[in-house]
Amino acid sequence: MGDTYEFSFEEVLKRHGATTQDLVEAQIITEKEAELTDNRKVKAVRLSSLSKICAALGCSPGDFFVVSSKNKPDK
Repeated sequence: MGDTYEFSFEEVLKRHGATTQDLVEAQIITEKEAELTDNRKVKAVRLSSLSKICAALGCSPGDFFVVSSKNKPDK
């Protein structure tokens, strides 16, 4: 328990050498969606949109999520 999940959109784009503008030009997201993403104002992402982005970048949806645990178990 105590896990938090972050959506690391910018990091995945950076790893794949892409920008939101590249996704706009490929008609994967709209200009408005790119603007919201760039300003970190996205509140939700449709799975269908995430699938299209993943297909374009060659990644999987799980690549976008970073899990951090506040209560890490001792090993």
